[in-house]
Amino acid sequence: MKKTFSLLTLCLGLCCVSCYDDTALVQRIEALETTQIASINEQIGAIRSSIADLEATDRELDAVIKVLEGQDAALQADVEELKAADAALDDRIAELKAYAEAELASTKDWTSATFATLDQYEATCAEVAAVKVLIDDLATSLKQSIADAVAASEAGLKDWVNEQLTGYWTIAETQAKLDGLRGDAEKEFAAIEADLRTAADELTAAYKSAIAEAIATSDGKLSTKIDEVNAALEKDIADIEARLTAVEEKLAVLTREFAITFNDTEIGVVAGGVTSVGYTIIGATDKTTVKAFGQNGWSARVVPDGTDKGTITVTAPDPITDEEIIVLVYDGEYRTIMSTVSFAKGYATPSRAAVELGAEADTVSIELTSNLSCHVSIPEDAQSWLSVVEPDATRAVRTETIHFACTECIGGIRKATVTFADDAGVAISTMVFVQQGSAVEVTLTEAGTLESKIDASLYRDIKGLVINGPINGTDIPVIRKMINLEILDMSNATIVAGGDAYVENYYTEDDVIGDYMFARVGLIEVILPSTVARIGEYAFLECKSLESINIPSSVKEIGVSAFWDAYALKYFTLPEGLEVIGDVSLGSSEVLESLVIPSTVKYIGANAFTFASIGEIHLKALPETLTEIHENIFGYCQTNVYDEAILYIPKGTLDAYSGTDFGRFKNIVEE
Repeated sequence: MKKTFSLLTLCLGLCCVSCYDDTALVQRIEALETTQIASINEQIGAIRSSIADLEATDRELDAVIKVLEGQDAALQADVEELKAADAALDDRIAELKAYAEAELASTKDWTSATFATLDQYEATCAEVAAVKVLIDDLATSLKQSIADAVAASEAGLKDWVNEQLTGYWTIAETQAKLDGLRGDAEKEFAAIEADLRTAADELTAAYKSAIAEAIATSDGKLSTKIDEVNAALEKDIADIEARLTAVEEKLAVLTREFAITFNDTEIGVVAGGVTSVGYTIIGATDKTTVKAFGQNGWSARVVPDGTDKGTITVTAPDPITDEEIIVLVYDGEYRTIMSTVSFAKGYATPSRAAVELGAEADTVSIELTSNLSCHVSIPEDAQSWLSVVEPDATRAVRTETIHFACTECIGGIRKATVTFADDAGVAISTMVFVQQGSAVEVTLTEAGTLESKIDASLYRDIKGLVINGPINGTDIPVIRKMINLEILDMSNATIVAGGDAYVENYYTEDDVIGDYMFARVGLIEVILPSTVARIGEYAFLECKSLESINIPSSVKEIGVSAFWDAYALKYFTLPEGLEVIGDVSLGSSEVLESLVIPSTVKYIGANAFTFASIGEIHLKALPETLTEIHENIFGYCQTNVYDEAILYIPKGTLDAYSGTDFGRFKNIVEE
């Protein structure tokens, strides 16, 4: 019976309903333990002793009366007198019985009264019936509560997730598992309900047996029986109170708001792309955990930022498929909630496919409509004249107003293809900027004729010059006379041998930027001919304003001190195909932050790089290709580059480079 009481108590807790109020029962037991039971026991003992004696006397009188009734009429008077005495005795017995019942009725102890008289047995049965009604009510509430709990928190899902879902179940499999859990819960309820019915029957039988035994053995054993029942009740009440406390604690958790929300409602991603979605958990504790699962090629990783927020980084398959990411949140105690995040095929659509600009500086606003996080990528060779102002952005499916600023174009026509890419750098869409220049454009059919194409009176006013066709030593001095020239575009020009000396005894060679050719010229930007094979010694010596130079992939060698004292130089790329970097060839840049040394380089001269602010160097060449490295190649850097900069080298080449100047770096990363 005690085991059944425990089952009843547990079910009452799981149903999350109000339990039976035992206050009156506790009060009765306390009164019983103090004075009433002892007093009642004494009174009942005395009363029953008197009643027993009187009943024995009554039986004897009845027997005498029956004998006397058959005697002579002379004894009739005596018979009548005895009958009167018998009636008086009956009255006395009834009076004593009434007194006992009145004494029992006056006590408030239900248990004492139950075991003291058969009349109270009926009251006990009524109490049991009330318990049955309560059980019926609780059973109904239990069924509804279990159904609600399964629907709300998918009870038991945590265990299934930890053991099964790591294999990336589908949504259909997940639903089937949940349906199975519901069925198991309903079966468990049926078993619990049967146990409750059994508990009620056992309770009734126990009361009947205890009452019958107590009345049948009223010779002093009633008090012992009451003590036994009282001890059992105290144990059950203590168990009920403990379980009620546990239920209240669980109710506090179950009734607390617990949910997850996401920062974006519609999230775009491209094939093979990576995107992130932020999440916030309502009702989180330090025990709360979040897990995310992808299916069919999708992957997801949770990056918490504290207990109640974080991001989920998602990688899409290529080709992209329609799928959801399953997100599970466990409160660490009782509840697991499941949510899903849907993704759409990413797009980023600029309001204009191309923008044409005049030569003057300008700002252009472009509307970009997208459903994913986009980043604007401007080609490195265009960053000197085209830039992005901070965009105005919204979340989810959003329209961003992106402001592009371009500088004045004093050179020729320039173009830039801007790319809109996702977080992983995957290109989504592009648009083209074309800016007309104010430069003077000259087309030569014969080398050495540049002077005849431009009025000398205009030399001082020319800031930009575009040359098409062949040029030789006779043409170079004409360029040098343009003292305000800032931009020189020779992309469609060809340097050929011949003509006069351009500086003292230096003459042009085919496809060579000769020694001292543009030394000390105030150029800001230079675009070299696409056929140039070598940049000579001191070619751009002390070009202090030079910021950008386009070095074509045709260049194999950069001569000694080619860019010495060009300390403003920051926009250039050493091309693949370059083999020789001469001594002090790229010296004195104060603004260059990173440098890539191509994989084709075979020779690096002494003090080749003397950059003031260099932070990282990417060496692509392998030791078997780069066979000659002079000492102190970063020797004249204003900062201690060997201690402060990061050197990236090909994987597995650390030992090979350890004995070279590259081995002096303290921060080396193999990539």
